[in-house]
Amino acid sequence: MKKVTFLNLTYPQLSFLTFSKLDDNNNNNLSRSLSFFLDTQNPDIITYNAIISGFARANDSRTVLGLFNELRHAGLVPDVFTLSSLIKGCLSLRENWVSQGVCLKLGFGSRSFVISGLIDNYAKNGDLGSAERCFKECLDLDNVVFSVMVKGYVWNEEFEKGKQVFVEMRGLGLELNAFSLTGVVGALFDVREGEQIHGFGVKMGFLHGSSMHFSNAVMSMYARCGREVSAIKVFDEIAKPDVVSWTERIGTASDGYEAMELFRTVLSLGLDVNEYTLINVLSMIGGVEFLNAGRQIQALCHKKGYFQVVSVGNALVSMYGKCWQIRDAWSVFYNMIMRDSVSWNSLISACSENGFVNQALEVFYQMRELSLQPTIHTMASILEAVSNSNYTEQHMGEATAWMNPKGCFLRVIR
Repeated sequence: MKKVTFLNLTYPQLSFLTFSKLDDNNNNNLSRSLSFFLDTQNPDIITYNAIISGFARANDSRTVLGLFNELRHAGLVPDVFTLSSLIKGCLSLRENWVSQGVCLKLGFGSRSFVISGLIDNYAKNGDLGSAERCFKECLDLDNVVFSVMVKGYVWNEEFEKGKQVFVEMRGLGLELNAFSLTGVVGALFDVREGEQIHGFGVKMGFLHGSSMHFSNAVMSMYARCGREVSAIKVFDEIAKPDVVSWTERIGTASDGYEAMELFRTVLSLGLDVNEYTLINVLSMIGGVEFLNAGRQIQALCHKKGYFQVVSVGNALVSMYGKCWQIRDAWSVFYNMIMRDSVSWNSLISACSENGFVNQALEVFYQMRELSLQPTIHTMASILEAVSNSNYTEQHMGEATAWMNPKGCFLRVIR
């Protein structure tokens, strides 16, 4: 059989073919696209850009870096599209450092399209210092760079800094878009400020599903500020809510029954639920009447591969505690590969709610031995656990001796 080659394809055709295979971002399509690429003799920079872009969107940093090395060895010169995809494909700090070095060497280190990607990557990896340096060193600051910096601050919970950068952006007269408004909404905890940004979005036509990201961010802001009715109104105005919209809507449910009804609707629509959807519905249910539903959701967590996500495990521990199933709560806790302070607080709270004072204190002491950072919630749970104990004075003395230096106890009793 004669081997089929792609020498007769023009490069625009090949690029279109490659992109069409990459749009769905699944492994099968990526493999087929790579086969097309490998059968292409002497691919040019456009072809390389197409395949690198696809693997960058699929978050396959190893293949992205490998393809970039290949094009360099082939004597091709990367252009702005190559470097943009290279940066987008970086996942770790080390990969971002390497990409930044390449961009600097090629003379693109201070260009906005490079800086925006670097800021985004550094911020997502928790390196705000590097993100801020990139922002300050950018020679052609535009609304994209400003918006990414705002988003980076919000991602790292530096909300005031995020608002300051947004104000600076407005002062320079840079154009607002759905991306910049979405970024700053995440930094707002004052409903009056949120309503102002909401108003901007309405005037610019970003709501009613025009910008799903912005609509979802506005919903989240209203829910965060305790304005559930306003959040639901935004949801009702979205023509085709996505899974993020439904997740936020579940979080505004009035009780567990409404939350479960909404969750069943999400499943019936065939939407692919994520860990945040599961956490929101688990957080809303409690009581023996929800026990079967909770166990079904746990099974779904296993099926979807979210059971070992720490925040999902924490939500399951809390849910079982509220359903009076302390053994199930312990089982989930001990089957968690990774735990954080919230995990321990959730278990302490579950023990306390079910009247297991000694077990709650035992978990508390284990937490102390592991030198885990306590929180106000830890102290509140311990206070509840020992409130009816015959050894209240002894336990309170031991607990406050550990909590007081960290400032938690004083904040609780004020």
